[in-house]
Amino acid sequence: MRPPARIPNPKSDMAGEAAAWPAACSLVSRLPDAFCWTKMQAEAGQSLEEIVARKEMERSAGRGIFFWGVGNALGERVKKLVERAHVPRVAFSMMRSRPKAEDSAPAEVLLWTAYVDPKTGVRPLPSHVLLLSRGTTANGEKRRHYALVCRSENRLEMRHRGTIHLGQFRNLGSSTPNVGASQVTAVLEHHGGTREGLSYDVHLVACLMNPYFVRLAEPRILTLAERDVVARVSAGFSSTDWLRFVSELRAAGRPTHGFGQDAHSIEPSTDSWQDA
Repeated sequence: MRPPARIPNPKSDMAGEAAAWPAACSLVSRLPDAFCWTKMQAEAGQSLEEIVARKEMERSAGRGIFFWGVGNALGERVKKLVERAHVPRVAFSMMRSRPKAEDSAPAEVLLWTAYVDPKTGVRPLPSHVLLLSRGTTANGEKRRHYALVCRSENRLEMRHRGTIHLGQFRNLGSSTPNVGASQVTAVLEHHGGTREGLSYDVHLVACLMNPYFVRLAEPRILTLAERDVVARVSAGFSSTDWLRFVSELRAAGRPTHGFGQDAHSIEPSTDSWQDA
C-alpha cells in the first residue's frame, strides 16, 4: 500500500477530552468496587498477542485512546457505572477456552469504520482506530458489534495484574445478578461473597472515557489481500506509519454489508452472551 497524500490528524473531540483526563489513568493499582470486565481471545483471524500489539500501536498513535471491540451490548449498565465511578475502569482477562475456528480463521473479516453517537447519529471512528471482527455468525451476516472506548497512559502489555473471583461479584443493575461463565463482557460490582467458583486473572487494565461504550456502524468486508497486509503489520510502526496504514485501509473500499444506513437506531438493551 502506498501512503496517502494526506495524513489525517489524530486530534478529535475524544483526544481533546483525553488531555484533561484524570491522572488515575496513568496507574491503575487495583480495581474499584464496580468496573467493566471483558474476556479476550483470538478474533478476526488474529491471535490475542497480535491484537494486543495492534491495540498498542493504536493507543500510542491516539494519545492513549484505543477502542476495544466486543460482541454484546451492555445497555444501561455502562451508564450506571459512569454514575457510580468518577473514573470508570475496565479489566481484561483471557478466556479459559481455546479460540473458536470462526474467530481464529473466519471466512470473512469486517473492518468497522464508524460508530453511533446517540446525540448526533453515525460518526467516523477516530483516524487512529482500527476495529475488526469476524464477518458472519451462526445466523448469517454479522450485523452488530460494539466497542469499549478506553484510555491508558501505560503501554499495553499482557501481564498478571490481579485475580477476579466471580463468587465475589455480581452483575451491576441486572435482573440476573450472578456472573455466568459464558458472559464475555459485563459490568460487575463487588458484593463480598466467597472465592469459591471460577476465577480469572486480569492481564490488562484501562480507564473508560466518554462515550465509554458505542455501537459500531458502516463495516466492509476486507479482501484476502487486505487481511494479509493487516496480518503483516509491524509492531514497530511509528504513529505516523500507523495513521497512514489505517487511513489507506479505510479508503480502499466502502461499506459492503448493506446495513450501515439503519445504524442511527440503537436497539434496546439485551443480554447477548457468547460462549467463553
